[in-house]
Amino acid sequence: MADISEHRRAALRRYDRCYRQNHPEKIICRRASNHAIRDGKIIRPPTCSACGQSNGVIQGHHSDYAKPCHVQWLCRSCHDNLHTKEHVIKLYRNKACKCGTWFRPTSGNQRQCIACRIRAERKLAHERSII
Repeated sequence: MADISEHRRAALRRYDRCYRQNHPEKIICRRASNHAIRDGKIIRPPTCSACGQSNGVIQGHHSDYAKPCHVQWLCRSCHDNLHTKEHVIKLYRNKACKCGTWFRPTSGNQRQCIACRIRAERKLAHERSII
């Protein structure tokens, strides 16, 4: 049993080290905001700024890591929802067709939704048949 827990601890240490190396701006921002909370420069409110709920732990969210003292205070549920929305926006970034439709590209250079691509192919075929 001790071998499994030591193995797990080693895996967590590797993950933490990798995370710190890949996201130094997040670590610096969190450290600065935690020091500001400790020193009384930032006060953690008792309620969520989005829904007003006071149950559970209120978490800090940084929308810009260059501004560690600009913190949005959210409950766990609102914080999870916010990160889910940010993930979806990042996933579909620059993937809107000129007609306004969001789409998942099937190739790296695809910039049109399926309906607009079919329309463009039909128009090109029609133009070729006229010539």
